[in-house]
Amino acid sequence: LTQMGLVKSQTPQTYIQIAIIMTAGTFLLTWLGDEITDKGLGNGVSVIIFAGIISRLPNGIAQIFKEDVSNASSSDRWKGIVFFVAIIIAILVITKVVTWVEQAIRRVPIQYTRRAAVSGSESFLPLKVNVSGVIPVIFASSFIITPSTILMVFQSHQGEQWYQILTQIFSLQTTPGAVIYTLLIVLFTFFYAFVQVNPEKLSENLQKQSAYIPSVWPGK
Repeated sequence: LTQMGLVKSQTPQTYIQIAIIMTAGTFLLTWLGDEITDKGLGNGVSVIIFAGIISRLPNGIAQIFKEDVSNASSSDRWKGIVFFVAIIIAILVITKVVTWVEQAIRRVPIQYTRRAAVSGSESFLPLKVNVSGVIPVIFASSFIITPSTILMVFQSHQGEQWYQILTQIFSLQTTPGAVIYTLLIVLFTFFYAFVQVNPEKLSENLQKQSAYIPSVWPGK
């Protein structure tokens, strides 16, 4: 922000103003996401995040085409074209696979002891394969980015060892930071999945409804 001229002086008041502006913007986006959800256009927050990702995609593709095709020499141009086509195919394949996994649901059959069996009617307990979605990635990135943002206030201590160690840990560009980021995604995935699908609570609800899963005994 300082290099772009948006921050004139690095004072505590400036950072407080930035925090207030970012908080207000978060409230605005949250309200906009709720409005999108209420209008039946899908998960509003996910739509906004998806729009932010897609908006950067054309610029990235254009940059790759410029570097590997337009500015390439005659001998390397065909290699650049093959690489560019491979990138486009990879983007489409990854998008398809991610969407397929995100929409995948495990339909666990359920039977009710008090309900008469009706031909052609079956009850299922839908369990998403990816229950947590992108929430763990957002939590993990926030956990990494927040300390690194706070460290910007202490740039005058760049030569000290504690500052260098924290910079290495809370950075996605270093090996320790990437390892911690990956572990945080795994941990947040387990945590959020447990919050969304609590086995004990789910078992209790099934028992109250006199329902059970075939071939699975009630209890732990």
